[in-house]
Amino acid sequence: RSETPIRVSNMKPDAHVPKDLLRHGTDDPFYVGFSMSVYQSSGHDHSSWGEFGRSRTWYGGHTIQGNQQCGESCNFWELFDADIERAASLGANCFRISLEWSRIEPEKGEIDSAAVQRYHDIIDSLERHKIVPFVSLHHFVHPIWFEHLGGFQKEENIAFFVDYAKLTFRLFGSRIKYWSTFNEPGIASFAGLMSGTFPPGKILRIAGTARHLLHMLQAHTRAYEAIKAMPGGDAVLVGIVHNFFWFEPKQAWWVPSYVRTICKFLNLMWGNDTVLEYLRTGRFESKASWFVPGVYYQNPTGRPGCDFFGLNYYSRGVIDWKLMPSCQPGETMTDMPYALHPDGLKKALHSINRLDVPIYITELGVADSGDDMRRKLIEGYMPKVAEAMEEGCDVRGVLYWSLIDNFEWQMGFKMKFGIYNWDNDGSQKRTLRDSGKLLTQWFKRLTEYAAGKGLPVGVALMRSMHVDPGQEPGAAAEAFAHAVHAAWGVGSAACNNGVLLLLALDQRQVYISTGAGATKALPDAHLAAIIAAARPLLRRQLTGEAVQQMVVDVGLGLAGSPGPRHDSEDGLDWVGVGIFGTVAAVIGGSMWCVDLWKHWRRKKEFKACKRMLDKIKREQDNLRTHAWSRPASCPVCLEDFSAPPGPGEGAEGTVPSSTADEARASSSSAPSAPLLPGGDAGVGLRRRSGGQEGAKEGSGDGDAKTPVTLRCGLEQWLDNHTNCPICRQDVSTPPGAPTGKGQPATQQQTSTAEERERAQRAAQEVLNTDLSFRLLMLQRMYPWYLTDDMIGRWTGEARETGTFDWAGTREFQLRDPGVAAQQRESGASGFGGGWGGGHSVGGGGAGGSW
Repeated sequence: RSETPIRVSNMKPDAHVPKDLLRHGTDDPFYVGFSMSVYQSSGHDHSSWGEFGRSRTWYGGHTIQGNQQCGESCNFWELFDADIERAASLGANCFRISLEWSRIEPEKGEIDSAAVQRYHDIIDSLERHKIVPFVSLHHFVHPIWFEHLGGFQKEENIAFFVDYAKLTFRLFGSRIKYWSTFNEPGIASFAGLMSGTFPPGKILRIAGTARHLLHMLQAHTRAYEAIKAMPGGDAVLVGIVHNFFWFEPKQAWWVPSYVRTICKFLNLMWGNDTVLEYLRTGRFESKASWFVPGVYYQNPTGRPGCDFFGLNYYSRGVIDWKLMPSCQPGETMTDMPYALHPDGLKKALHSINRLDVPIYITELGVADSGDDMRRKLIEGYMPKVAEAMEEGCDVRGVLYWSLIDNFEWQMGFKMKFGIYNWDNDGSQKRTLRDSGKLLTQWFKRLTEYAAGKGLPVGVALMRSMHVDPGQEPGAAAEAFAHAVHAAWGVGSAACNNGVLLLLALDQRQVYISTGAGATKALPDAHLAAIIAAARPLLRRQLTGEAVQQMVVDVGLGLAGSPGPRHDSEDGLDWVGVGIFGTVAAVIGGSMWCVDLWKHWRRKKEFKACKRMLDKIKREQDNLRTHAWSRPASCPVCLEDFSAPPGPGEGAEGTVPSSTADEARASSSSAPSAPLLPGGDAGVGLRRRSGGQEGAKEGSGDGDAKTPVTLRCGLEQWLDNHTNCPICRQDVSTPPGAPTGKGQPATQQQTSTAEERERAQRAAQEVLNTDLSFRLLMLQRMYPWYLTDDMIGRWTGEARETGTFDWAGTREFQLRDPGVAAQQRESGASGFGGGWGGGHSVGGGGAGGSW
């Protein structure tokens, strides 16, 4: 019997997000909308990027793929009003653009009044559509004259940017509340001076990259102070936008150390920790290596000013052993050189939350020409935002990148980030992608909660509840539902308007409890109709379908729809009921058969996994005790070799004792012996001579003549190579050959105890490596049942004790499909959870049995 309520948190577009987490005690709503760079969506040849796009790389190639030019791109500069209307139609209440320095001050000291007026027109359009503007002063682009002065490579040029910040605030300060000094200074520095894909197009300037980033952060600090000192400066919020991205090695059974070193170096150059540390303390420190001078700085006033942090998050980079972009097992690459990584968004939010400033997710999107990954991103990333907020992250808004496909810097127009499809064919036609509907649902959900219209719904599902002697089950369900409602605080954060649905399966009781704020939309009669409509499903033990139906009916009721129709028995259409019952029985029977088949298949897979674990353990034990000179199965595909395990196998062994002793010595001292059938030399000889030499040097009973055909291709490798494909050691030297380079350790005559001990340690290390490799290969076959923790535990156990107990591992036992099914039936697999504190006051409810 379990009396612990089960929390069901289904993060769909209509799921629960507490109102106070969206409003944070301010009068501002939770902002949802789009981000856009004016240069990427409108172009401007007389700019640093316009000049860079016409130049050549250091090796003579085009700076932009296909020698494309930004041109006018999707021409937001002229079509802004229609595009802003599109954003409003998708539910946006904010819109982020860049105030292009190259347009406003194309020449030093000269202001383009037409460009200033156009920005006022854009702001007018945003205000007409009730959309709040967010602006960035620098989005990778600046005037040519500033670039020719050295840009942010030189500290003395910071003053020009500060003057520009003061200029734009005088022009637009009374109309804009949210100001970002820089968009992604880390990328501007990394791509401009490390990879050479951004202006100024330099490469591997390690110290120069750090200095460039420092100068941009110093420029942010001085611009912040200048704006705050101006009239009206205390009424606006000034922040900075950073792309939180990191690099990690591709997961594999063996990760080369150089990959980890490269990832560590790239992470330092990207500057996540450097930027956050500067914003937190005012200290800047970047030291890549002993042979590169470090860059150090301490802001004299301590922590620099920053009213909010703009987070741009897309994913993280994975690097394989070839130092190429890749993805982790189970992931799918996007059109950009990375895969989706929803969990990384929470990691980024929690890291930034330590700054103790509001967070706006200023960019979140995916390059996806087919629109398949975009839906996955929305459904995967948006719930992580809600989870991070529930965990205390001060997130104030989410802006999607971007509204329309546009120019993606050095990649040209190839990458499709827009919710609206646009092709660079001169037509300027925009087409809403299907994923736009899903994004609109999320926008609507968040804004409604911020406006106090959203109502959280909780579900408590239990196997059994406690009923006092003499107490009616219905009364017990009512009391328990109200108690859970109050304990979880469902709706307390949103003016006590939550709804709790409770089911006790053993007592066959259901009760819906409503907070005071929900009783008007859901009177008791409405709740009774919802329960009555779900009662047939509950009687057929379709609990999941019944819960889903009741939650949907509750949502419809909160939205103002009438209660579900529940006809009396006199009005039943028995013919329709009979047809429906027949169809339901057929569908239900089919689903039962499918579930039964899946359960049978899982049990079969689990048994096969246990057999393979037993075989691996048996081989390891025999090899470590020198009962076998070599394993009986391939380490790659885990199939049995046609040749028997070899001399010393016990009573069935037919090899003279001298040969067996020699084989035991081979197994205990040859580092590569455990990995290959027949030892280092036996395999190569057997492969190249059709098995004759293998039979002569192997078991002696002729079995080695049988061709070994493995699906993994190990035997084809050994037919054409002289080294092991795993450990790369030479396996071509026949037994008895003179000692030399590449000669197995078994052929060297050890004369001292120290040498023998060293050889034994080497052999044990190879056995440990062999075990880890085989377990990882087995995990690829049965990922449902074997976890990384299990493999690490078993490998460590074998290293310490010489064997491992897989059968006694509780985590593995609990993955038995039979055990899991038994737990589900007994209710032992339930889990507890809470929705925070609070007390429900007043309200109503209705319940009944089935």
